[in-house]
Amino acid sequence: MSRSTHRATVRLRIAAALTLGLVAATFGQLSSASAVPPDMPTGLSANQPDSTTTILSWEHVPNATRYAVTVNGITTNTVNNSFVPTQALPEGNLDWSVTAFTGSEGGAPAFSTFSSTRLAAPVLTSPTSNAVLAQPTNPPLLTWSPSAGATSYKVEVDGDADFVGASSWTTTNTSLVVPLNLGDGDWFWRVTASKGGSLNSPVSEERRFVVSPLAAPTITSPPDDSTQTLQDVVLDWTPVPGAASYDVQVSTEADFSQGAALTDNRTGILGTRYSPAITYDNKSYFWRVRAIDMSGQATPWTAARFSFTRNWPQRPAAVYPAGEGAEEVPAPLYFQWSPVPHASEYEFQLGTQANFSVGTFASCRVAGTTFTPGMFAVNTTGILAPPRVNEDCIPQAGEINYWRVRGLDRPFTKSGDIPGVQGLFSDTQAFTYMPLSVTNMSPRNGALVDVPTLTWDTAVGAESYEISIRKANGNVVITKETSATSYTPSGSRLNPADGPFTWRITALGADRSRSVTYVNQFNVTGNDPTSDQPALTPLTPTSTTTGIMTAPSLTWSPMPAAHHYAVNVGNSTDGSQVWFGHTSDDLFGQPMPYPAMTDTSTRLLLPGDYDWQVTAYNADNEPIATGPEGTFTVEEIRATTGHALAQGGQQLDVNYDGTKNPCTPTTGGCTVPSTPVLSWTPDPRASHYMVYVASDPSFTNLLEPSNAVPATRNTMYAPALDNRAHTYPDSQAGQSYYWHIRPCRTRLNCGPDPVSQTDVAQGTFKKRSPEVQGLTSTSPTGTEITFSWTDYWATNQEQPWAQTAEIPNQSAKQYRIEVDDDASFAGTLIDSALVDQTTYTSSDDLYPEGTLYWRVQAVDSDDNGLAWSEVQTFTKQSPQVNLTAPINNAGVAGTVPFRWASQAFAKSYDIEVYANDDSTFSTANRVTYASASNLRNAAFVPAQTLPASDAFYLWRVRRTDADNNKGPWSVGGRFKVTAGAVQLLTPALGGSTPPNGAVLQWSQITGAATYAVTLSPPSGVPQTFVTAASAYAPLTNLVSGTYQWTVTARDASGNAIGSASSSFTVNNQLQASLRPVIETPEGTGLGKTLTLSAPAWTPAGVSVTTTYQWQRDGMGITGATGTSYTLVNADFGKSITVKATGKAPGYLDGVSTSLPISPTSGDAIANVTPPSITGSPVAVGNRLTGNRGTWPTTYGSMNYTYAWLRDGAPIAGQTTMYYTPVAADVGTDIIFRVTASATGYTDGVAQSNPVRVETLAPLSGPQVGAPSGTGVGAGLVGQAPAWNQPDVTTTYQWLRSGTAILGATTLSYTLTVNDLGKEISLRAIGKKSGFQDSVAVSNVVVATAGGALQATVQPVITGTATAGSNLKVEPGTWSQPSPTFRYQWLRDGVPIPNATSVTYRLSPEDAGKNVSVTVLASKTGFADGSANAAAVAVARLKSTVAGALKASRIKVGTRAKLNITVTVAGLSTPTGVVQVLDKGKKIAQFTMAPVHKGKKTLKLRKLPKGKHRLQVVYLGNGQTFGSKSKRIILYVVK
Repeated sequence: MSRSTHRATVRLRIAAALTLGLVAATFGQLSSASAVPPDMPTGLSANQPDSTTTILSWEHVPNATRYAVTVNGITTNTVNNSFVPTQALPEGNLDWSVTAFTGSEGGAPAFSTFSSTRLAAPVLTSPTSNAVLAQPTNPPLLTWSPSAGATSYKVEVDGDADFVGASSWTTTNTSLVVPLNLGDGDWFWRVTASKGGSLNSPVSEERRFVVSPLAAPTITSPPDDSTQTLQDVVLDWTPVPGAASYDVQVSTEADFSQGAALTDNRTGILGTRYSPAITYDNKSYFWRVRAIDMSGQATPWTAARFSFTRNWPQRPAAVYPAGEGAEEVPAPLYFQWSPVPHASEYEFQLGTQANFSVGTFASCRVAGTTFTPGMFAVNTTGILAPPRVNEDCIPQAGEINYWRVRGLDRPFTKSGDIPGVQGLFSDTQAFTYMPLSVTNMSPRNGALVDVPTLTWDTAVGAESYEISIRKANGNVVITKETSATSYTPSGSRLNPADGPFTWRITALGADRSRSVTYVNQFNVTGNDPTSDQPALTPLTPTSTTTGIMTAPSLTWSPMPAAHHYAVNVGNSTDGSQVWFGHTSDDLFGQPMPYPAMTDTSTRLLLPGDYDWQVTAYNADNEPIATGPEGTFTVEEIRATTGHALAQGGQQLDVNYDGTKNPCTPTTGGCTVPSTPVLSWTPDPRASHYMVYVASDPSFTNLLEPSNAVPATRNTMYAPALDNRAHTYPDSQAGQSYYWHIRPCRTRLNCGPDPVSQTDVAQGTFKKRSPEVQGLTSTSPTGTEITFSWTDYWATNQEQPWAQTAEIPNQSAKQYRIEVDDDASFAGTLIDSALVDQTTYTSSDDLYPEGTLYWRVQAVDSDDNGLAWSEVQTFTKQSPQVNLTAPINNAGVAGTVPFRWASQAFAKSYDIEVYANDDSTFSTANRVTYASASNLRNAAFVPAQTLPASDAFYLWRVRRTDADNNKGPWSVGGRFKVTAGAVQLLTPALGGSTPPNGAVLQWSQITGAATYAVTLSPPSGVPQTFVTAASAYAPLTNLVSGTYQWTVTARDASGNAIGSASSSFTVNNQLQASLRPVIETPEGTGLGKTLTLSAPAWTPAGVSVTTTYQWQRDGMGITGATGTSYTLVNADFGKSITVKATGKAPGYLDGVSTSLPISPTSGDAIANVTPPSITGSPVAVGNRLTGNRGTWPTTYGSMNYTYAWLRDGAPIAGQTTMYYTPVAADVGTDIIFRVTASATGYTDGVAQSNPVRVETLAPLSGPQVGAPSGTGVGAGLVGQAPAWNQPDVTTTYQWLRSGTAILGATTLSYTLTVNDLGKEISLRAIGKKSGFQDSVAVSNVVVATAGGALQATVQPVITGTATAGSNLKVEPGTWSQPSPTFRYQWLRDGVPIPNATSVTYRLSPEDAGKNVSVTVLASKTGFADGSANAAAVAVARLKSTVAGALKASRIKVGTRAKLNITVTVAGLSTPTGVVQVLDKGKKIAQFTMAPVHKGKKTLKLRKLPKGKHRLQVVYLGNGQTFGSKSKRIILYVVK
């Protein structure tokens, strides 16, 4: 058998023994299978003191140790002659039987019957039949009286009296709050009691109750008055207790019919105040509200059809143009009006009819109060887009125009109409406007001219002109469009006879808008003009003519023989000229009948130098002569000037006579409160302007996309709603806006592009809108919070802009409100909403308890969030729930319902009940089963009852609102659960009962489902038994003594509802009146036999069986159970007793033990041969073995003990047969001693002969010498020690400060750097077999430092020796391996600061210098060494030099200005001599100094007329190479 199997078998045997012992203790001594069966029980009877109790009894059967009682098929074993079933019994006649057993042998059973009654039906108490339960104050709380013995109750509720599909709940309490939200109407209920399993009572009576609906809300505002007008719509009503939410309907029809009439249908509103997120249109409305209870059932709609009218009476007032009659307005043209409340946008209408008939006006929308006509957009190809829908309000030139404006309240929209609630129009204004005016026409008034060159002044904003010439008879001679401001007819000459000629001119804008047509007349002579210059000589313009911005009028000396001329034009060049080719819209190379030509294309609008030349042709179109070249310059487009901005156009109007102080570049950056209007001075040559606004000074972040850059023909600009940014966001974190106006002559000929450039901003501003003001909120002690603030229009009206005193024109399109429990509003917000009015009550949130923060910002027309208001705070503190019962220390039953007053806004309730009068409401004392959450009614009954307690209970309730926010806990309610008294019947107080015949009885208590019977024996642990009856018969024998017994009545929840205690006595113990006695007829020596005399038992007359067990020192001796016993060796020195055990049915065993006797012993033990010691040599560390000798075998089992002695004294702890000598044994005698022993005999002692202990030791230790000194690298020599034993083997180890040096194990050693300053010694170890090793250490030598390090191979510099490159030094080879290096780089022998690494990056300062490096080597144990690497020469820096003339053409006698720039990479201040050469001859020289920073403007001496080829030469210096510039052409002309 394995060990594990053996252990398992032992465990099973022990368990079996314990089980048999337990059965024997409970039911008496088991008998063998051959025992005689007991008789059949007699005297069977059944006693039923109440409906829940049956006491079955019979007469005791002689010799019976137990009884098996079977009731209703269930068998129970008992030693009692009475039995009370503890479980509820079914209704009807029941059989029962009892069988007596002696041990496992049973006799014949006895049979009988008794009758069991059914559980009584519960009696319903409330609500009374047909009671009306008003909600939510009277929740459906159902109560009934208890049924005796019931362990639970089933409650059924149904909307019909048939209870088909009824809802049901099971509880151990005697009341129930229906957990469903019962709708209004009839309900029926009934209750069934249960004793467990299928043991149920009859169903109670059926009762009806009626649930009434919630009360309808009461409307408080606005009052029911359709004549009352309002702008902000706020609907308010009183809260309804029990309502979870509300529905609101708003309609234009009193019957609230669905469809277009139903304006608003909002459900699930948590509060009692509603404002639409988007305001309503200007109409009359009806509205109504209803409450929704917790089950989703709605109350009736409010009966009154309350009505109101939404009206917006404000109209803007015209500011400009707003004069009397049809005033003529000059440029710049703009329209401005006053802002009105609620207008987030404005519709501007412009037409030619005062009544604004359909088709006679255009409509545009803007967010501000200024409209600047002439706007459009330019795409990425430069194509001018037509005015977009909100830009297409352009006045008709020369006609009476009419305008008006109205506010639009966004974000309201309606299908098929302009977005926004439409306000009232302003008064209509009339004006006339004359854009693109053509002036200074020539020739005029019939003037007689040789050459009919037509000229006029530039019309501001014109891109081109349409010209026509008519004969006197009205026939059109020529029609032409030109981009210039002059025109000479091409083709054929005009016939003087056809005159006078009429010429007409119309200016055309970039958007092809037309001015009025201007008319004049002239006549022609038919003659050529005279000239003193050679034929074909260019006359005008000349190379010195300035101010040319368009194609000039070219004139030349006529050639008498010429029939016509052709003019070629090309870019100026010093080489071969290439003339422009002809296209359809230009006159290059075309026949010109007069000695004059103005090109009609846009080619000569491009800035630059142009050469031109005239060729004369005869009538056959053959060239007859070509004149000299002429030169003219078309100047660059000039940047715009006069930049300014303001809130409206009037402050920017040059024609306005009032006080003006707009923001200009000279006033510095401005902070504007709203999107500004921009303006600038008009450029006569610009046809339009591109407007760039960006959030960075390099114009890389434009507000408008690059494919729709805003442009205008005006010199004022305010964005319209077609712009991506029709309002500008507020500047964030100090951000500024930058703006630039780019003039354009034509769509493909504009000034420099500012995008991705530096220093191009012409103006800058920041936008910071006013904060919302006047923030208030309602009392936080209520449930819903209403927020209000001042209308943003009013806020702006109260804060004029300090710069211009203008009133900001903004009104909010919406408001954004945020509510949070974090003052920084970080993370997820508690509430955030966009609203259209100046008040807000959340429809979806009721807010949690505690400190909350809120703020508001206006949102403009472009959905930009403007400045946040100051943060406001309030502490939300909802009302506490009022408890109604149980409170005020009331004493109540454990079945008590909890009631409280219902609250408006409550979605559910939480209840907590705490035991032990715990006012801290700690988790440890919370009664979990009596606490609940999400209760839908203002009452609660736990499914289990509360136990009685001497301490008070505390309970509290809090509500959860419809937004799932927990409210504050109520004030705690305090009450105590009291218990009734149980009356104990038998046994009487202090009475006696036999150990196997006790029956405990008591009276029933109302509401008790079970009873707990606790028996406390005289000693030991009390036992508790639970029964449904009012009696209990113990199943096991009771012990002797006084018993305490307590009966606790428990309700169906198991809670105590009453208790009582008493006591009784039991005597069930057998006792010996005479103990057993041991007899010693042979004496007490080992091997002698003992006998005994039997004990006597009480109580007398009981048949007792006695058994015996002999004991050694109180422990049973195996097999010694007879009446005699023979002493053995194991008994020597022990105490011998005998234990007698008496047994009788129904009694506990009696036990009695004799007085002890002590066995005696025999003679001492003698040694045969003495002990001895083996082991050699006898030395420290060499183990010795002891031999115990020989001893007699006649004493039985022998035990031996050992001891080792040093010079006769025992050595502590040495008690085995082995011993290893130690240092203390050297020179002493060692003895081995043996002690023999046997039970009952005297010990024998013997010992060995002594042996002497020897050792190994040095006679003289090792010595260390230093013949070559003690410096690092020197050698040390050791001298061997002498030993006291021959044939000793010696090993060596050199030590550094006492620590072994790796590998140093000979008699010589060379000092290393690791030894520097350390103590060096030599350790010798002597070894010999049989002896412990002996150790000796020499004298010490302290190591000192060695000599300096030397470079055996010198350092070398590698790398390219040019500025910007890296040099590296190879440190070379040194006299000691692996030294540590440091470096110092030098420039011409001088250390370079901070240049101390192995590499060095050459700087411009090194150019032309010698760079070297010093390498310093160091190593522990040696003096530092150094070595220098050979220097390298660093190349000089390369330079470039450039020159640029201020003007490439100057007049004779004028000194040219030459800008000279010397550039050297890495040097900001190059120096050296600079020369200026003219065709190789030096004409100027100066020295470039550091102060010049590489740039200097040189004024050359006066140069003669002609073409000069200049070159700048930089001579360089020791650091920098020289360089030459490219050739620079200078023309010196008259």
